[in-house]
Parts: sequence; C-alpha cells; structure tokens
Amino acid sequence: MNEEQHTLKTEKRISQVLDYVLQIASGDYERRLETSKDEDTIDGIIYGLTTLKDEIQYREHKRGEVEKKLKQLNETLEQQVSDRTSALERSNRELEEFAYLAAHDFKAPLTNLLTLVGMMDRSQIGDKMNRDLFDKVFRAVGKLHTTISTLNDVIAFKETLKDEKEQVRFEAVFTEIKDSISEQLEAAEATITTDFSQCEVIDYPPVHLKSIMQNLLTNAVKYKRPETALVVEVRTEQYGSRICLIVKDNGLGFDATKNAKTVKGLFKRLHTHVEGKGVGMYIVNSIVDTQGGKIEVESEPNNGAIFRIHLNECAK
Repeated sequence: MNEEQHTLKTEKRISQVLDYVLQIASGDYERRLETSKDEDTIDGIIYGLTTLKDEIQYREHKRGEVEKKLKQLNETLEQQVSDRTSALERSNRELEEFAYLAAHDFKAPLTNLLTLVGMMDRSQIGDKMNRDLFDKVFRAVGKLHTTISTLNDVIAFKETLKDEKEQVRFEAVFTEIKDSISEQLEAAEATITTDFSQCEVIDYPPVHLKSIMQNLLTNAVKYKRPETALVVEVRTEQYGSRICLIVKDNGLGFDATKNAKTVKGLFKRLHTHVEGKGVGMYIVNSIVDTQGGKIEVESEPNNGAIFRIHLNECAK
C-alpha cells in the first residue's frame, strides 16, 4: 500500500469513528461502527481511536523528518551564503588593495613622465608628423595621469566612509558650498531656492553631506542648458522615518530610464562636451549606499533632472 492509499484509508476510518461518536452524542445508540472485523460497538470505537492515535503519531514522525531535512538544508544554505559572502569580501579587499597599490605606484612615475614631456621643446621637432605624434603622446600621458590621480582621490575618500555621524545643519552646509562656487553660480545666472523646514538638522558625517550637496549643485551648474539661466530647487522632505534631500534643476537632463545606473558609475559621463572626470555621482552613491540609503533619479533630455537622496532619520 503506497502512502496515498494509506492516507485515504486512514482518513476514511477516522471519519467513520467521528461520525459514530456524533451519532452516540445525539442519542442514536442503535448505529454500529463499520469495521473490517466483527467488533462490537465499544471495540469499534477503541479500534477507531487507536487508528486515529497511530495516524497522529505517523504524521508527527513524518513532520519531524521534514523539519529535520529543512533544518539541515537551511544550515547548508546559511553556510554556503556565509562562505560566499566571506569570499566576496575577501575578493573586494584584494581588489581595493590592488587598486590602491596600482594607483599609488603609478602616480609618481606618471608625474615624472608628464613633467619630462612638458619640458621637451615642441618647436625643436622638425617635421609636422612627429609634432602631431608628440602632441598625442602628451595628451595621452596627461589623461592617464589625471585618471590615476582621480583613482587615488577616490580611494582616499573611501577611507572616510567610516567617519562618525554628527549633527549637521543643511542650511549651514549648503551656504558654505554656495559661497565656495559663487563665481560659477554667477556665471550660470543661477537662481537657487531652498526649503529645509521639514528637516533642518540631520545626524550624518559632515564631509559626506557636504560632498553629496556639492556634487549635485556643481553638476547642475556644469550641465545647464546653453543660453538659459540656471534654476535650482533644494529641499528636504520626510519619507516615513527617513529624510530625503531633493535637488531639482532645469538643465540638460538625460534619459533616466536608460541611464539611471550609468550616472552613478565610476568614470561614467553622459555629457562629454564639458570637462569632467565622471566620479562625482559615484562618490555620492558610495556615501549613500554606505549609510543604508538610496538614490532615485527622474530626468528627460532638455527637461532638467530631479535627484532624490534618501538619507537617514532627521535629528531630534
């Protein structure tokens, strides 16, 4: 008899016993319990209840086996996840160490090479082909030097991700940033409005909040629409228990449905007609991710952009 047949037979037997007990309870003492043997009524009840007990024990045993297997499976999965996590963390540490060593070791030789190339007198190169070749070498060395220097800056900045939180006022940080780039804002004919009324103070590493706000504001200036005065709105809003820093501009914009992830990548740039390194939003994303937040982006070409930076709770 397979397990399905066993279950059907047992359920039928249990149903007969329960039905008989209900008949007795209702006063019908004439009905006899159907059994495979010629038991009397009491023996039939006992036999049925024994069957019920055996079935309960059988199902408890089966459940115990299933629970044991599930526990073993969970333990195996947890160990696999733990091993995989440890391997990934180790790999990330090795990659970071390699990037640091490579960037650090290349910086000095590249600086020397750039200096030496710069000392060469281009006018002493006889033919045009060699002068053009010299110019290409000079630009290539300069670009590589900039990339290595930027990598060093990014690695150095990542060391600050362990900084402690402090109470920081949004208005004070933003005013400091505006003062530091006042000439750029004037050149962009920028109109900036702020509203930090929903959250004026937050517990956040000061250098990180400044970096977030500065990168977003300088990007708005850098990617403004030509011949159009820049308009920027900066405010805080409460989203559940978290605070969201919102920066909206009327600049060039981009296709956020295609490039929402690209805009956060290292050395990724969506507009190449202006100078830039492609690290600003990467740093912002690293900060926000470390603090357990997230970045949301809304943008369309020539329609500006809205960046929502989900920070942590507002300071009390």
